[in-house]
Amino acid sequence: YSKGREVNAHDLNIHGEACGYAGVSAPFEAIWYDGAETTWTLNDLVDLLDPQARGGWNIEYAESMNDAGQITGGAKRDGQTAAFIVDLHDAANPFALLPTSLLIENSNGAAINNSGDVLVRATGGIVLFYSSDTQDYTLLGDGQAEGISNQDTNGNVIVAVSHDQSTTRFVVSGG
Repeated sequence: YSKGREVNAHDLNIHGEACGYAGVSAPFEAIWYDGAETTWTLNDLVDLLDPQARGGWNIEYAESMNDAGQITGGAKRDGQTAAFIVDLHDAANPFALLPTSLLIENSNGAAINNSGDVLVRATGGIVLFYSSDTQDYTLLGDGQAEGISNQDTNGNVIVAVSHDQSTTRFVVSGG
């Protein structure tokens, strides 16, 4: 795919699929590798599934993907950045922005688990947990979003957020 651009891989799932982005300066393009031989931009893939789905958003960064083929990262339009989920197996709704508010302006999906829960970074270093079950956020504080586990048998998820020299782990109820 590279079109002469630097390609950065960010995540890999159990099927050998990878996601990341291409470019060393804006505008970036989020990319997806199918695990066999083809690399696509997420913009092209979503447009192929539903040409109206993106609504003018440029999918720039693909930060994380799960084993179900859902990808999260950051999309940009009119100077605003928003966290998204691309679901390559949902032709009816292949692209969805996560809800925004004053607290969650300029957000970016940092990690996604197999349930579709997302660890989100927002303006000012705020880190949030987005539950796909409740479609709501839990504020985790400030720091660097590090990782998210799959739900355990009780529906709990462990997320890791680093602050300066330490890492805090939160147990968040997934449902």
